[in-house]
Amino acid sequence: MKDLGAVGKIGFGHAMKSGWVALDKGTKMVTPGADSINDEIQRMLSEVNAPGSNEEVKVNTDMLKKRKLIALGGKDSNYFQVAKGPAF
Repeated sequence: MKDLGAVGKIGFGHAMKSGWVALDKGTKMVTPGADSINDEIQRMLSEVNAPGSNEEVKVNTDMLKKRKLIALGGKDSNYFQVAKGPAF
């Protein structure tokens, strides 16, 4: 787990809390804890990225911003769109 860094620690903690994996404290071995995984955070991130919005997406966006999983640009942010040109 140390090889994964800070992002791995956050993901591993969420997996432990959701019951997807179990950690044997004696041997430090990680074992699967669930047969299937239903990741609501991944669904929320996909909905935010999809075109169109509704009230649920706005609530999810606020929750994801608080958890620092997304960052919406402010007035100081620069956005660039890169595409292949005819001479590329």
